[in-house]
Amino acid sequence: MKIKILPFLLFSCIFLNLKAENITTTTHQIKWTGIDVWTTDKSSKSVIAFDGASYPEGFLPYFVEGIACDKNSQYKVAIANPVFIPMTDSKELALIQGNQFSSEIEIKTYKQSERGNYYLKIQILPFIQKEGKVLKLQSFELNIEKTPGSLKTPVAENTIHTYASSSVLANGKFVKVKISESGIYKLTYETLNSMGIDPANVRVFGYGGAMLNQNFLTPKYDDLPEVAIYMNKGADGVFNAGDYILFYAQGVNSWQYDSMRKMFVHTLNPYATEGYYFVTSDAGTGKKIQEYSVAPPDNVEIADVNEFVDYQVHEKESYNLINSGKVFYGEQFNDIVNYTFPFTFPNVIQTETAKIRADVMAISSVVSNYTLKLDAQEKTIPVSATIDQNAIGTSANAYFTYKPSDDVLNVNLSYAKPNGSSRGYLNYIEVNARRQLLMSGSVMFFRNVDSLYSENYNNYQLSGANSNVQIWNITDPTNIKKVVTTYNDGLIEFIDSNESVKQYVAIDPTVSSAFSQPTIGNVVPNQNLHGMDPADLLIITHPRFLSQANNLADAHRTKDNMKVQVVTTEQVYNEFSSGTPDATAYRWAAKMLYDKALALGLTQNIPKYLLLFGRGSYDNRNILINSSESLVLTYQADESLNAINSYITDDYFGLLDDNEITNIKSDLMDVGVGRFPVLTEQEAADVVNKTINYMNNSQKGIWKNQLCFVGDDGGDNNGNVHMFQADSVARMVYAANKGFQLDKIYLDAYKQEINASGESYPLAKAKLSSLIHSGIFMLNFTGHAGPFGWTNEQILTTKDVEEMYNVELPIWIAATCDFVAIDGKGISAGEKVLLNPTGGGIAILSAARTVYSANNFSLNKAFSYNLFKKVNGKYNRLGDAMRIAKNQLSGSGDSNKLSYVLLGDPALKLTYPTDYTVITDKINNRVITGNDTIKALSVDSIQGHVIDMNGNTVNDYNGTLEITIYDKNQKITTLNNHGDGFLVFDDRPNVLYSGKANVVNGAFSFVFMVPKDIRYNYGIGRINYYASEPSSDREAQGYFENFIVGGASSNYDKTDTIGPNLNIYLNYKEFKSGDKVNETPLFVANLEDKNGINTVGSGIGHDLRLVIDEDPLTSYTLNEYFLAQTNSYTEGSVQYKIPTLSEGKHTLTFHAWDLLNNSAVSQLDFEVVNGLTPNIFGVYCYPNPAKVNTKFVVLHDRPETILETTVDVFDLVGRRIWTKSQSSAEDLTWDLTDFVGKKVQKGIYLYKVSIKTSNSSLTSKANKIIVTSLQ
Repeated sequence: MKIKILPFLLFSCIFLNLKAENITTTTHQIKWTGIDVWTTDKSSKSVIAFDGASYPEGFLPYFVEGIACDKNSQYKVAIANPVFIPMTDSKELALIQGNQFSSEIEIKTYKQSERGNYYLKIQILPFIQKEGKVLKLQSFELNIEKTPGSLKTPVAENTIHTYASSSVLANGKFVKVKISESGIYKLTYETLNSMGIDPANVRVFGYGGAMLNQNFLTPKYDDLPEVAIYMNKGADGVFNAGDYILFYAQGVNSWQYDSMRKMFVHTLNPYATEGYYFVTSDAGTGKKIQEYSVAPPDNVEIADVNEFVDYQVHEKESYNLINSGKVFYGEQFNDIVNYTFPFTFPNVIQTETAKIRADVMAISSVVSNYTLKLDAQEKTIPVSATIDQNAIGTSANAYFTYKPSDDVLNVNLSYAKPNGSSRGYLNYIEVNARRQLLMSGSVMFFRNVDSLYSENYNNYQLSGANSNVQIWNITDPTNIKKVVTTYNDGLIEFIDSNESVKQYVAIDPTVSSAFSQPTIGNVVPNQNLHGMDPADLLIITHPRFLSQANNLADAHRTKDNMKVQVVTTEQVYNEFSSGTPDATAYRWAAKMLYDKALALGLTQNIPKYLLLFGRGSYDNRNILINSSESLVLTYQADESLNAINSYITDDYFGLLDDNEITNIKSDLMDVGVGRFPVLTEQEAADVVNKTINYMNNSQKGIWKNQLCFVGDDGGDNNGNVHMFQADSVARMVYAANKGFQLDKIYLDAYKQEINASGESYPLAKAKLSSLIHSGIFMLNFTGHAGPFGWTNEQILTTKDVEEMYNVELPIWIAATCDFVAIDGKGISAGEKVLLNPTGGGIAILSAARTVYSANNFSLNKAFSYNLFKKVNGKYNRLGDAMRIAKNQLSGSGDSNKLSYVLLGDPALKLTYPTDYTVITDKINNRVITGNDTIKALSVDSIQGHVIDMNGNTVNDYNGTLEITIYDKNQKITTLNNHGDGFLVFDDRPNVLYSGKANVVNGAFSFVFMVPKDIRYNYGIGRINYYASEPSSDREAQGYFENFIVGGASSNYDKTDTIGPNLNIYLNYKEFKSGDKVNETPLFVANLEDKNGINTVGSGIGHDLRLVIDEDPLTSYTLNEYFLAQTNSYTEGSVQYKIPTLSEGKHTLTFHAWDLLNNSAVSQLDFEVVNGLTPNIFGVYCYPNPAKVNTKFVVLHDRPETILETTVDVFDLVGRRIWTKSQSSAEDLTWDLTDFVGKKVQKGIYLYKVSIKTSNSSLTSKANKIIVTSLQ
């Protein structure tokens, strides 16, 4: 199997620029690599490949190049001196069967823009066909000639949009109303009064519920346009009791004329079920419907029009068959296979054909058929068999014409099931029918398209009307006009032009019962998003999380000096989609800030990051009972049947240039987008607390040097592809960042165990758990996964993520399928990585849908590269790294990258420990020579210092140095558990020493003893350093490999036969053997031995090992949990949270060894009680007395356990004035305000701290606090 590596540095080609001729020339070689196999969890796809191939248009490989270019210049691209080779491989020829290639190389070019920069993208199909044979391009010269003038398809200027300086909602009282469908609506005098609206000055704003066009180049209303209204004043001519206003409102179903099909087709808004408008009486008299008339020029043909096209649709939204995509289906054809749908068209013309379009799907392994009948006329709709393993079914769309025989068209649809497992679903049925222009009812909509786009005029003749009937032109729904007509004995006539589709309504405004009233909503608080200035970070939050969003914004303003704007989803809808939920409204809000910065020429002020604060759902409208709550909308693919082509993507919201969205797979993101998938205020508070604590760099340590790479094994005929990919990314990152240390967990390197419950890798799972607990900077996974965990062997499960208690939070990258299913009903394991209040990760990049492994590899490589790449001396923030990585893959043209979402704050920068460097000066008081050797059982010393980026010693650096010394590099060969072959990779699995030392005035020294259990051959060792200061964020990283490890020393204490001194307990120091504990107690061991503690693990049976009930299945190796005392290799401790134990009595046994391999054993008895109430030893707060704020601290017997903590504050008469609850590990803070946010008066207050676990009862303890601040 070949491995596909997509290019991720598309804009890095170096061109020889011949400025005199404005021509650049480059020479290229194409290295053909045969056939690659792309795999998903369900299927595989073979493609022809070459190094750096892209696949922008299906499964043919393209050579794709991107270069920086001018905005207004034109570029001519040509190939010179091409060299071809014949395609002879029969398997390759089979893959291109059915393709017709030109005799000349095909070249496509187009321009793209990103944040004010412009790029020319070049696509070359490297195949030609001559004399019936296919040839492959092997080498060529690429000539690019630049000429003045604009490209044929220029990049839009981002200046076609103008924005109001202030929203109409900024001042005055507005009441929001909603409507269910398009029509004429009324608001009565009495209703307006009850709304608090002055009827005499009523005004209506908005444009209703039609889905916004995704293309920025189409016209759009800015802010809220005013709607023209009609005031029905009754007989007295005064607007008073009994009178009403009328206005046209657009519902969520919109219709457009399809000139190709010559019929009207509908679009149903996938984001909303109602449309919205805003009613006010402020700012004077409102906009009224005005009259207009058309006088045709002389000698123009005027056609009489006495019939029109009407349309209807039947569409139910009952099923989303793969929980993905915009398409929802209605009637199911299974137990019932025959449905009749009546469509009523009064005064239908039976001699004219009606047009019917049906969209259906079938789940069937063989071809199946629908039959569409109208009266005696019937048509067949064949549906292809579903053979794609990634597809649940196959759709079919058919268009037919029928002759109606009655005003009611009873359209019958039946499905012929070819077998018992087949079933079908209806998407919609559209009907266009011709009617006489004869008044029906008091409101009748009509239009004519017979002479559309011509210079002729129409004379419309509406019969059957009374003298009250008016004709309104509603083509522009906000600027409705009353047509001047003539009336004669029931016949209304008027003339209008044909330059576009025009919509009319015949209306008798005196018939009050003909008009529905909108549903009256609430008063809208004043808002003015249009008045916002550009910001670095835009946070769009559900209103439920506004407080938490503001807390995060304040942190970025304070910590990062960022400009941040926080807006709610409702505010965005109100100003950018007429109050109607619409995902494109989020884009418009961000685009407005983007365009403002570009218009001012301030590229440095272009928004950089967008945070979507709230979970979404594939069911954006919340219309299905089994879907998740939709708080912040998601953008779904149009595809809803094929999992590999369907996606949810937040990239959509980051595409802000005018010319984007026509090809979302290749468009360039302009801002980095992240999401907090939270549903509750507690989750929001937990995630914000995690993020702010991370920003404050509150957890320092050598964990920041650790990068863990996990590779899935073969199985399912995948070979070693996942481990190969994981190791490729690991080697790439390490090559450029050698101060970091790699931990590799490649499953096939571990013994696989098989039992009744299936396959497992217990040692690999334990290793992963240990590393996460002890702390890692990044966790990078490649392999099979799903919403509930990683790998078929369940190396990581949802339960594992939920129970994580690791305050050192890594960035997670999971190159896999479905791990962050952020829009499904259940909360995926990937989401819980971020949602876990006491652990998990600080952010995660992974896929929410089925994806190809080869493309996963490309994105993983690109994101990891940009995550550790410095730009102008600074690391990228998460949103930058994601945006740049995806843009570098834009030439690939696949939807794979779209399915990857960033869960976390896109404006967050990881706390890289690389501003300063640790240097090794001496080994055993000798200057480094490269020949220095440390041996087993030798006692050695190391000296060094800390330098800044200029190489100067930092003489005022005073802190702690953490050291890990590694044995030699090893070539490790996997075990071939699945028979997929062996993989050989490099690793340093054995640690010789792990400890701490003080750094004083920039210098350090430490002494350590080398274990007996090392590899005795000679080779290069490695020291990894991390240093930090307690009172600053100055951190240092370093490594040293200029020394030898091997052999053995004879200079050691041969008389020592005693193992380490051990002091062990569970949960708290006062624990006595036999005490009761919870189901997951914390094991603590303090160890001391003059000859050190053995934590190497390379000697058989010489591990730090904990065994429960003498059962080998509950035996845990704790080497990596050992933490040495500062400046000592003879003392240290172990802390380990024991996995869930059964209720009842147990015994634990702890084994330890010193470096001479002398052992010691200690035992404890204990009793597990399910739901055991935690014990509070004490509570206090600091500072106390308090002036500004105070933090509450609770001392308890449940370390590393998620506790629900509540603090209640009371005054001295017992009134509760403040309360707060949280589930995180952080101390709870009170800002000395009461429930309404008012500062409390100085004095003495009582507080009560209560804690409980998820399955225990509550326990509390009280204390007092003195407040010295004034009100």
